[in-house]
Amino acid sequence: MTTALRVLIKGGGVAGLTAARSVLHYVPNAKVTLFEARPSCQWQADRGVGLWNMAVRRLFELGLPLSTGRQHAHATPPASYRSIDGVWLSKCSSHLASKVRVLTLRENSLLQLLKHPNVHYRYQTAVQNVMASRKDDDNDCGDGITVKLETGEVLDGDICIVASGGGTSAETKTSCCWNDSISGIVPSTTNNEPLAMCGREGPFETLVSAGLRFAVVPLDAESFFWFATFPENENTELLSVEQAMEKVKQFNCHVPISALLEATDPESLVVRRTYSAATAAAAATTKLIPPDYAGPRIITIGDAENLLSNNLAQGASVAVEDGYMVGRLVGSLNNPKDLDNVKKIFRRKRKARIAACRTMNQFTQLISEYPQISKLMHYVPAALNANIFDASLVYSLGGKEAISEI
Repeated sequence: MTTALRVLIKGGGVAGLTAARSVLHYVPNAKVTLFEARPSCQWQADRGVGLWNMAVRRLFELGLPLSTGRQHAHATPPASYRSIDGVWLSKCSSHLASKVRVLTLRENSLLQLLKHPNVHYRYQTAVQNVMASRKDDDNDCGDGITVKLETGEVLDGDICIVASGGGTSAETKTSCCWNDSISGIVPSTTNNEPLAMCGREGPFETLVSAGLRFAVVPLDAESFFWFATFPENENTELLSVEQAMEKVKQFNCHVPISALLEATDPESLVVRRTYSAATAAAAATTKLIPPDYAGPRIITIGDAENLLSNNLAQGASVAVEDGYMVGRLVGSLNNPKDLDNVKKIFRRKRKARIAACRTMNQFTQLISEYPQISKLMHYVPAALNANIFDASLVYSLGGKEAISEI
């Protein structure tokens, strides 16, 4: 191209920041502008995220200085599932646990590491719509896109990456719905037992009853992260955060939930909408993805494209993988007209990976929503259980290549 590629990115979360870094890695002279409606790319309330092997490898390839953040990170074995009485329902083998590690760290730390000095960040700038446009001049990039901001300002670009998914509102709220999830961070100095339990056995998720799930995950040497996911049902009752916390306390499982909640930093509480596998698969038809984003040079990634329900901490990994791939595809262009094919190639390459994630999510929700299935799993021999979990985990993570050591 004789002119610099103009890339506009909507959304400053993990997917958007990874995409910006990936584009500049593969197209160093690109002009990248990222729009974020918040005052910065940092969340007001921090939370824990997990990155699987493939995502970590992609970040290394992009030159991300993960070593800088390792003092804030903690690598753990894969998550496993327990029943309310503490019996393992699904647990990977020790062999797989030694090969597959989950890098857990604070989301704000990851966002800070992902920022690139050559990206033009426009904070407190909301995008109203993105439209396809046709260029009649001699611009080498041919057909492009037009981004209209809420201020009325209009900008032209060659391609737009939409990374503002429906599940990115991670601010502390005063209320939540029964279908939401709630999470928080607990310093180890206030309650060491759950952190020690995680250190011995890795992160785990308890399937409490029909749709109720509670997870505990090591975050770093000084804290751990928990989240509770309520079932998706027709009960639209609006709860205060205090009421939601009281409902979580009533779970009464083998984890000392009351002690955890009482030790949780109130400023770390995050309320998010819970997406079921069915809701995630139907995201486009429920208008979570605006129809304006249908042009060939308007590419949706992360939650905007591959909305996933809460399971196995794969959301951040998928966001990283999406951002990495779209940048690499843009960098592989031989001529400007190839931009019209990026979206189609991206979706084709990601289809199998996302389908695998959703299959695993549906299985987890199945055993969570129907307690009788959990009871039957108590009688599955441990070796068979491990084999089933290993195969499912490898499948959902993208195959054997995805779990190879970094």
